[in-house]
Amino acid sequence: MSRLGFCYCFHAVGQGLFASGRLEDGEKRRRFDWVFDCGTSSSQAYIAREIIHYQSQFRPSQIDLFCISHFDQDHINGAFDLLRIQPIRTLILPYFSIVNRMQIALSTRNISGAFLNFLIDPAGYLSTLADANIGEIIYIVGGGEPPPEAGVPSPDDDRPQGDGPRDYNFEGDFKLHDLNIPPPIPPVEPPVTLAGKGAAGRVRMLSHLQAFSVSRVWEFVFYNINKPNSILAPLQGKVTQIVNANRYSDGSYDGKKMVEELRKEYDNVFGKSGAKRNAISLVAYGGPQRASRVRNGVLLGSDVPLMSPAPRSLYPANQQYTQMRAMSCIGIRYFGDFPLDSPPMLLPIRQHFGIPRWNNQNVLQVPHHGSRHSWYCGAVREFPSGASVFSSRITSIKHPSPIVWIDLAGRGIMAVNEYHRAFFRGYLDF
Repeated sequence: MSRLGFCYCFHAVGQGLFASGRLEDGEKRRRFDWVFDCGTSSSQAYIAREIIHYQSQFRPSQIDLFCISHFDQDHINGAFDLLRIQPIRTLILPYFSIVNRMQIALSTRNISGAFLNFLIDPAGYLSTLADANIGEIIYIVGGGEPPPEAGVPSPDDDRPQGDGPRDYNFEGDFKLHDLNIPPPIPPVEPPVTLAGKGAAGRVRMLSHLQAFSVSRVWEFVFYNINKPNSILAPLQGKVTQIVNANRYSDGSYDGKKMVEELRKEYDNVFGKSGAKRNAISLVAYGGPQRASRVRNGVLLGSDVPLMSPAPRSLYPANQQYTQMRAMSCIGIRYFGDFPLDSPPMLLPIRQHFGIPRWNNQNVLQVPHHGSRHSWYCGAVREFPSGASVFSSRITSIKHPSPIVWIDLAGRGIMAVNEYHRAFFRGYLDF
């Protein structure tokens, strides 16, 4: 019998999200580390503290999979710091067009030059920032119909997928491989807006219909609601033209002039009220594959209080979460800021992941810090039982919303803020 240990951690960054996880062989000689988002709109001291905590407690030699759900600053501003100091094997970004990315620029007050450069070319900016610290960058593209019944290609298929696995040479009763990554799809917008010189040869675009596998014992599956929109193709060409026209020879941009020209163009298309900010966030699932012949699975969790100067009355008491789930019902689902505001928004997600993966979820990162605009009453009935994690500022009135909190009551609520982390650990026997 082989044993695979794992853990999930939600770090104390206040109003934002910084989550990490690890797979580890039974003898703790080899591991696979991942991070989902890294940012905060609270004090940057919190994100700096948690990055130090992550490095000192987890001690990753590299982050094998780093996923950024979307481009709001409270989910990415810490990622820039982490990328500078930590090698990244594979960086996952959601694909959405330059039209959508510039909508974010137009709705961001006093946008900085660095953030504007990032929105224009996320992969190129991050490659320039981290350079040798990033191995490859993958854009996850939405769209396409899921296969019948399975939701995504079945993980029961033991045949190598895409380029085939790259062996990590784990020394144990089983071997963990690098992600089995499918072949890329053709670019859906001009390369100049996808990757600068720093990212040349490192960027691929993949469909969200494909599951990523780690040694065929664990998998990651993504969902992107956004898909290429042919209706916006003429505007996309105009936006690209404006961006390129305001680029200096040294690669920087005339941000003020560019934003003014973009705003006029968007007003012509969407009206004087301006374009609505792109509400999009990559959803990610992680858990054991059905093909991995799991014989036993255990998941335990608890909140981890830090020393807090804040009165206890400022935040609700966490429910101690200690639960054992038979077999492999121990997966985790990250929603980022996905707008889960109605049943029609949830149904395609369930169809995409399929019933086995959906029922395997035991830890839920509640969308958008528990905002009532990203959760509809009664949605809890559509989720398997397990732990519900909120990550928000300790003094926030809107996050989490009392409506969302009440809806999830009895589901092992874990409030992560500036002073509380949440930590889950478990193991699988094969």
